[in-house]
Amino acid sequence: MKDGEKPHLALVIETEIKDKSIIEAISQDLAVSTKGFLGEDEYIDILVNDGNGTAVEITKAVKPFYVRKSSWLKKVLIRQ
Repeated sequence: MKDGEKPHLALVIETEIKDKSIIEAISQDLAVSTKGFLGEDEYIDILVNDGNGTAVEITKAVKPFYVRKSSWLKKVLIRQ
């Protein structure tokens, strides 16, 4: 990061769900939900940790602020 550069936010999601339409819906909901908390020029990258790339590097460098062991979303989707 350069001097004076403001870091942007990133949210890494770990899930067993692989359906891209569900992941996209989750990302869209999170983007809409967080919009009111961010400044005009701020944004948040929403990444799914698939074991590769940037998401992995973020999880190595940053301690998670929230970890949930049970997969309630997977249970809901299986019932449908």
